[in-house]
Amino acid sequence: MSVVGFDVGNNTCIIAAAKPGAGIEALLNEESKREIPASISFSEKQRLIGSSSSPLLYPSSTFSQIKQLILAHPKYRHRLSYLNRKITLTPTHLLAMLLSHLKIIAERSLKSPVSDCVLSLPSYASDLARRSYLNAAHIAGLNPLLLIHDTTATALIYGIYKTDYPDDKLHVVFIDIGHSDTQVSVVAFEPGGMHVLSHASDPLLGGRDFDQILFKHFAEQFKDRYKIDVRSNAKACVRLRVACEKVKKVLSANAEAPISIECLMNDKDVRGFIKREEFEKLASGLLERVLVPCKKALEDAGVGIDTLHSVELVGSGSRIPAIVRILTEFFGKEPGRTLNASESVARGCALQCAKQSPLFKVRRYEVGPFQTKKPGGNPKVKVRIHLNPYGIAVVGSVLLIEDDTKDTDSSEASCSNSSNTEPAKAVESEISEESEPTVVDSTTTEKLSKRLHLPVTETAFGGMTETGFSGTQELEKQLADQDKLVEQTKEKKNALEAYVYDVRNKLFERYRSFATESEREEISMGLQQTEEWLYSEGDDETETVYSHFLEDLKKLADPVINRYKEEAARAQATRKLLQTIVDNRMAVATIATYERDMIMQASTEALSSYICIREPS
Repeated sequence: MSVVGFDVGNNTCIIAAAKPGAGIEALLNEESKREIPASISFSEKQRLIGSSSSPLLYPSSTFSQIKQLILAHPKYRHRLSYLNRKITLTPTHLLAMLLSHLKIIAERSLKSPVSDCVLSLPSYASDLARRSYLNAAHIAGLNPLLLIHDTTATALIYGIYKTDYPDDKLHVVFIDIGHSDTQVSVVAFEPGGMHVLSHASDPLLGGRDFDQILFKHFAEQFKDRYKIDVRSNAKACVRLRVACEKVKKVLSANAEAPISIECLMNDKDVRGFIKREEFEKLASGLLERVLVPCKKALEDAGVGIDTLHSVELVGSGSRIPAIVRILTEFFGKEPGRTLNASESVARGCALQCAKQSPLFKVRRYEVGPFQTKKPGGNPKVKVRIHLNPYGIAVVGSVLLIEDDTKDTDSSEASCSNSSNTEPAKAVESEISEESEPTVVDSTTTEKLSKRLHLPVTETAFGGMTETGFSGTQELEKQLADQDKLVEQTKEKKNALEAYVYDVRNKLFERYRSFATESEREEISMGLQQTEEWLYSEGDDETETVYSHFLEDLKKLADPVINRYKEEAARAQATRKLLQTIVDNRMAVATIATYERDMIMQASTEALSSYICIREPS
């Protein structure tokens, strides 16, 4: 069983795993890439998830930015026609699809089942969003041990390997500028542990907002220059957004960047050009917002800039030079790049998962919880609330307190206290510690507090019900079975096609001497008919049909192939036999005479038997 950390980003996902003796590594997908697109496309017969998704081919049935759907639009519903029926997709189900795909990649890479995991999510995630993450993980067949904040995971992977601690606490600011949001945390480090002092964020400031600036700029430019409205064409919008993201990356390392897209719209090729200064001027409004969460995080933590040890910058949007320059001017020091900007969150999740798992022995390192200020006052209803390991608020108990003032004679009170004749009450009553009996004219005034434990029923408003969870789980199973069936059908079709080409290439060369002329003609005709069928009527058939065609071809060709293989195996065995005879005859010079005669006789008999088999009388 493996332990895995999933960083489900708004644009891409990263998987990291803890491996015994190898530390923590980011896993590769089927295309040998660490960053997996967080998008899902629905074709006519199957879902295309991750790298196989295609917004260009299926613009109306492609879902991206699923993380933002969970965080900002948890009640989003989409009706989709798929496999001749209408299905309703929710953000939780879309996230479950994505996690299922990541689980398959992890299992394929690690070659072992994956269940235990730790998921990352933003620090500003609501209680409902956290429940959605958990439901999605369970639907995907995962066992989430913990939900951890993005910046906390980054701080963990930073602190556990750090050894040069000063005598006092070490304060570090972590700034994560992702695709859709900006998160800032102030963390205090000391030998053996860390403590998160504050969180601050801007959920609407990320790399995609800078992409949008470029998109608007070039869309207007192309409208004036080429007389095309990119916004009116879905495919053109997708292509332009992809190109703008590349331009942004080029501007991070160069002073200027060109853009060129062939046949963007109406068969027109478009070209453009932008300088870094112009881009920064267009994005000035976004750049001004970068410091807002930084200032708030420092204020909430009560930490001054002068006391900071360092500033660590991560995230896909952190490579913009203007952002680095602004942060350097504000903090008085250049942000550090000691962590992998893309993989640090996933690695921190995998490390936390290893800490939680009994399968790994991890150096003791405490992660202190983020503390919130307790409200003042003395409420009449006491509610005990705590956060579970997933950061979800759980009501432990609710206590109703009613104050009651009662006048009694002091002698009667004394008698009643000395005797235990009063029956027990259903409601617990006790004398308040804050008030003492006051004697006035031999009468005692007692302030009693009646405490009644109220029953608690948990209802997550807007969350997934048990019925909804079961229905989504069943629907996901059906969709996964359909995807599996389509993949198996593709594999069987590819196997049939490969068999046709392989046998045809070898039939008149390698297999020629092992088949009669009539056999070659029959096999050749069968291959030709199968190939013609594959590219006409058989282009879209079931797995069973492809299997039958493959079996029919094998009945014709396998006897010839088996003769060839038998001859090849016989030749190899002959070489081994002859080599053994030669080795034995050379070795007899060093052994006793009677043993030598026995070996020579056995070798001669073996050679004679071989000659008789090769040349029968």
